[in-house]
Amino acid sequence: MKAFVVLVIISLSIIDCAYAQSVSELRSQKVRIDRQIDLTDQLLMEKQGADISLTKLNLMNSQIELRRAVLGNINVELNVMNEVIANNELIVSMLERDLKAMTLEHIEMIQFAQRNQNSYDALLSLLSSEDLHQAYKRWLYLRQYSRYRKEQFQAVRIVNASVEGTLNQLKQQRRRRYGLLQERRIEVEMLARREEEYRKAISALESQQYTLQENLSEQNVQRDELEDELIGERRTNIAAANAGSPSSSNVADMNSMMLTRRFEDSMGKLPWPVRNGVITEKFGTHSHPVLKHIKVNNNGISIATAAGETAYTVFAGTVSKVANVSNGNMAVIVRHGSYLTVYSNLSQVWVKVGQKIPSNHPLGTIITKDNASILRFQVRKENEKLNPENWIRS
Repeated sequence: MKAFVVLVIISLSIIDCAYAQSVSELRSQKVRIDRQIDLTDQLLMEKQGADISLTKLNLMNSQIELRRAVLGNINVELNVMNEVIANNELIVSMLERDLKAMTLEHIEMIQFAQRNQNSYDALLSLLSSEDLHQAYKRWLYLRQYSRYRKEQFQAVRIVNASVEGTLNQLKQQRRRRYGLLQERRIEVEMLARREEEYRKAISALESQQYTLQENLSEQNVQRDELEDELIGERRTNIAAANAGSPSSSNVADMNSMMLTRRFEDSMGKLPWPVRNGVITEKFGTHSHPVLKHIKVNNNGISIATAAGETAYTVFAGTVSKVANVSNGNMAVIVRHGSYLTVYSNLSQVWVKVGQKIPSNHPLGTIITKDNASILRFQVRKENEKLNPENWIRS
């Protein structure tokens, strides 16, 4: 019986710990997502009254994705909660059944002891023994019986306390489940409202096909110009490595390898290149939200932020190039061993080529154009384009 009680207590502890850890992670994720939603609300408020633009549309789409993530987060927590509640209900049922059996057994023991208290008095029993050996055996029996009664009483108390504790947990968990169901209902309503606003915004933008195509062409030109700058940076880096003496080249190679390894170890841990921002355009090729049959190719990610915000480097490195792209767009390329980070769509730059800079060092001001401040951020391993979302903290 004692082993069973210990096993139940351990089981309860394991379930509670696993539940607490899982829910803690989910709630941390939800806090981060809620911050992003608040930021998109702020950025959309700044554009309130302005005509619908592609930036505004992308912000609306980002918020829809964030709200879907919140809804998914709530559903996962509800599933965890339902599983834990079901497990705890099963445990309570088992404990109550065994508690009832243990209590009845304990009562029977007490009644038996009371009925036989006079006739089985311990002293008389020992004195009436035929010899010392029999007296010793009776003494052992009486002691074991007394110990068993105490253990049985203690076991009943432990199981009873476990039942009460688990029932209290169940009350809290059921209240939390009810709260989650209410949150889910509100999120579903909010998501439906945002999706309707998004559909209306697309309809409004469909009349601006020509302007959108012009903007896309301009964006493609800037992308190609920046690509040329990156090719030039690569050639310059190779030429500089070949021009050095063998001894200095070995040292440089060793430093580059160490920096490369440190950068790789930081995957998923890098800070964002802005203090506050929302990803409005993801990495890779995807359909244009308005222009039908048009694909958009993004070599990095686009991050919307407030007007006048600053771009920051995400890792220590050396400024490899400061490039002037068309329409006053400036870009900074920072080298981290074999890796590069690229920050473009800057109106002014505060660093110079060859400058060694730490992580979170200010690089320049992000351009505000057409009521939008968008930083374009890339991560590369030499010529290989990488998804920046895999590198920055989620």
